[in-house]
Amino acid sequence: MFIGKNCNKQVHSNQPSFLYPFKKRLKQYPKRLAANTFKGRDAKLKCSDEPGGTGLEIAKEMGVCKSCYDLLEACQNINISL
Repeated sequence: MFIGKNCNKQVHSNQPSFLYPFKKRLKQYPKRLAANTFKGRDAKLKCSDEPGGTGLEIAKEMGVCKSCYDLLEACQNINISL
């Protein structure tokens, strides 16, 4: 059992909770040389680089019930903020 953070209603114990990311932030990832080490076909250790770049990180998320999760996803798809 848990209480949904969006609707503040108690949800039964047999119902799953869903994590909804309600705040995201832009993140810059630096280029990393020799970041990953693995064995090649000849059983020698080889290194590969990570190119870096930009992406989104989840800053905050909340536990919601299924109906609230569906509602929040539908509002996000048509760009409505609640």
